Amino acid sequence: ETAASYGVSSMPTFKFELRGRIIDTMSGADPTALATKTESLVNSAGSQTPMKSEVPGAPGMVDLEQFIVQKNCLNENEDHPFKWVFEDNKDLYLESDCDAEILMSMTFNQSVKLHSIKCQGPDTGHAPKTVKIFINQPNLMDFDAGRDNTPVQQLQLSKDDVVEGNIIPLKFVKFQSVNNVTLFFSDNQSDEEVTQIQRIVIYGKTISTTNMEEFKRISGKKGESH
Repeated sequence: ETAASYGVSSMPTFKFELRGRIIDTMSGADPTALATKTESLVNSAGSQTPMKSEVPGAPGMVDLEQFIVQKNCLNENEDHPFKWVFEDNKDLYLESDCDAEILMSMTFNQSVKLHSIKCQGPDTGHAPKTVKIFINQPNLMDFDAGRDNTPVQQLQLSKDDVVEGNIIPLKFVKFQSVNNVTLFFSDNQSDEEVTQIQRIVIYGKTISTTNMEEFKRISGKKGESH
């Protein structure tokens, strides 16, 4: 479970963490390379500052793309692929292929909390409208599952939401420990044949690792049962 949560596919794998955030990864049994990387990260750690919030009024919430290790999309037009929703360029966009539905999934390299989402589209009827949000799926979903299953949350995006790129709050309490997220877009603003999405941003924060040294014994002695 730990390997899956951190996206580990080979052994040994070393994960370097700072303030509860993975800042680097190294695979392979190379002591010299490990020592060099460790020294470099230790030297640079002192100059790093906590990430500033990218969501007004929500401290610590940032774009989680940097923590995504796997991205999948069903029904993408090969001329307008999924990868372009992560580019901040309105001339690039994801377009559905044979109908209006799009099913995308993203896996994080560690557990995260989701706070809000931005789904940006063109100023036309092709911009997305209804999106179902699923989390922690054991396998990649298909369209039947997207249509039939109950999501954690469903959003109805207005034209202003998608054109202006408004940040839409999620039900934060329901997204407290997320390893992967699946977005099912079922239609668009004007029931056009295809859907176009210019930008997807998921905001949240990582779940910091617990430091057991911070816990204090409140009764008894070390080694005693309670």
